[in-house]
Amino acid sequence: LQVEVILDKKNKTLTIKDNGIGMTADEIDKYINQIAFSGAEEFVKKYEGKEGAEQIIGHFGLGFYSAFMVADKVQIRTLSRKNRSKAVQWESNGDPEFTITDTDKKDRGTEIILHITKDSKEFLEKERISEILNKYCKFLPVPILFGAKTEYIDSPEGEKDDKGDVKRVSVEVPNYINNTVPAWTKKPKDLKDEDYINNHYVIMATKKGQVKKTSLEQYSRPRTNGINAITIKDGDELLEAKLTTGDSQVMLALASGKSIRFEEAKTRPMGRTASGVRGITLQHENDEVIGMVAVNDMESNILVVSEKGYGKRSSLEDYRITNRGGKGVKTLNISEKTGNLVAIKNVDDSNDLMIINKSGIVIRMAVEDLRVMGRATQGVRLINIKDDDSIAAVAKVVHESDSQDDLENGTEIENDKDENQE
Repeated sequence: LQVEVILDKKNKTLTIKDNGIGMTADEIDKYINQIAFSGAEEFVKKYEGKEGAEQIIGHFGLGFYSAFMVADKVQIRTLSRKNRSKAVQWESNGDPEFTITDTDKKDRGTEIILHITKDSKEFLEKERISEILNKYCKFLPVPILFGAKTEYIDSPEGEKDDKGDVKRVSVEVPNYINNTVPAWTKKPKDLKDEDYINNHYVIMATKKGQVKKTSLEQYSRPRTNGINAITIKDGDELLEAKLTTGDSQVMLALASGKSIRFEEAKTRPMGRTASGVRGITLQHENDEVIGMVAVNDMESNILVVSEKGYGKRSSLEDYRITNRGGKGVKTLNISEKTGNLVAIKNVDDSNDLMIINKSGIVIRMAVEDLRVMGRATQGVRLINIKDDDSIAAVAKVVHESDSQDDLENGTEIENDKDENQE
């Protein structure tokens, strides 16, 4: 049993196909016509006040009806597993009229075909569909197939490279977007170290824009004097390392104010001593990477801070997914007033932000107090900076309740004289 998602950009269709139990004409009438296609107003009235399993949110009917928000025609082609069933096709343009006719489908299961409207062309882009599937379908126990992906394996012929190592060659393999037996489905007593280390990676970024991904398993046998993690080229240095799941998204930001977002899968796993591949292209010879974010929560926001105390919180969706190695898009409008970019973090309302200046001044603020702004704006002043001062470091921490503020139960917390003068 599996679900397959098929994108046909030429014919402007998105198909969701399974090889499950299928439906008969009577079942289409029951589940599609009578429930899902009964009309939004009637549907809401039917389930108003219901609780538990009968709530509207997440219900099949409303979910199917919403397909017409992006499609001007929907077709369902299905063949039931029941003996002597005939394949049928249901079709509608979103109004109360629909047709049910016989069709030539041979295989058991159901196909739902969305004919995407002109105003919803984003749903014909592979990156957009990948984003949706990763966000909503990663946890499903049924395999979900979406096209193919490139993997690298040892040469079947045993070819060697110049160093005498077996060459790595690329192969196209089915792209299953979910792990149908994730660690959270197992009992703690059944879990082994391999369940964790074989499904996680360490991704590193250098100041010159190189990135390298290595399986966590390769670091499972440490030595007392350490082991090689990455080969650094002359004039470069390691900036950050993040733990990822293999399906994370990576963001790199430059001092010049540009940022790039790409899928971790675009970076193939390498050995510990490899130097990596190009993650982002620098804007000029004095430019450098100032931070990396590994995104797993697609609802989080991106927060950037400049060296003169300006910052901005933007929606993750403002940064389109591209291939690694590009020049990126503007994440902050850099000017003489803002200074260069110095930090990038992924945040949400449960975080606080701590900023410290090179002069030793620190400030803490709630992320929820920062409004979400456009990607290419200049941002707002987060902290006052003197002419000869600049930001030294930025960190996100867990938000603390109001009980930790300067007033507790109406009693002012005393500060010393020097702090008051500041």
